[in-house]
Amino acid sequence: MPEDGLVTIKPATLADEEAAALSFGGLTVLGFFRRANLRVGERIAINGASGSIGVAAIQLAKYFGAHVTAVSSGANLELTKSLGADEVVDYTKEDFASSGRVYDVVLDAAGTAPFSRVKPSLSPRGRFIPVLGSLRDLLLAPWVNVTGRRRIVSGLVRSQVKDLELLGQLARHGVYRAVIDRRFRLSDIVEAHRHVDTGHKRGSVSVAVLQ
Repeated sequence: MPEDGLVTIKPATLADEEAAALSFGGLTVLGFFRRANLRVGERIAINGASGSIGVAAIQLAKYFGAHVTAVSSGANLELTKSLGADEVVDYTKEDFASSGRVYDVVLDAAGTAPFSRVKPSLSPRGRFIPVLGSLRDLLLAPWVNVTGRRRIVSGLVRSQVKDLELLGQLARHGVYRAVIDRRFRLSDIVEAHRHVDTGHKRGSVSVAVLQ
């Protein structure tokens, strides 16, 4: 790690695993929100709201003053509410993209809501963020972005030290917190991967390298 690399001082109030969990999802979300120019008062739908990206997106969208609709399974609705979601949708009972609601931003953190599905629910200048997007959406983005007013915000996120510092400040003030589903030892890392691969983890999974 170079001395001018992506590193900052960990808040004393955070455990190591909490700091790691905040950094992973938070940096990704901040990068995409910056590129999508998420603004105060805008409406955002977060698909896959209970995963590591989703829990960060809920909290950071609220920090930026957006109205948040969290889309997850019924078992995780209370979690998303506790993180600040204004509205919740159980995807097993309702398709958020065909409900008639209109959003300024849709973030797909689950890979189950491609642009073709969410386009009708986007406002005329809406932005779609496929964090776990398909190859089709990545290839479609340049065409969509030059031929219409809606945009697909995709590609690599360039994280900055100031983003890491912001996450630390928000955590110190209780505005942003880590959600850790399960904790594993390094010797149990195979089991940790199996748990993540189920696709049903809440927030992050931590692996303790040192005991």
